Amino acid sequence: MTVACGCGYCRPCTDGRTALCDTIGASRAAGGLANGMRKLSRNGLPLFHYSGISSFAQYAVTSPTTLVKADPAIPLDVAAMFGCAVVTGAGSVFTRRRCA
Repeated sequence: MTVACGCGYCRPCTDGRTALCDTIGASRAAGGLANGMRKLSRNGLPLFHYSGISSFAQYAVTSPTTLVKADPAIPLDVAAMFGCAVVTGAGSVFTRRRCA
């Protein structure tokens, strides 16, 4: 499976570290989705998307490039753990760089 992430042009992307993409990081910091858009509003005012996905709601709004299809047989509590906690922890261990 190929997951597209990052802009592909900034320094982190060209170094193969798309999780640190400058473009997506700026969109998230501004409260937008990975593509810079906002899809949620309340009383006509735009709402911020948390971490680019707005997952703390009944429905999630996200960009297709940030989705990964999970096997329906996997219980949601297990899928959620592997979707964030394990990947974040393992990623920081296996992709760390030594300080000079």
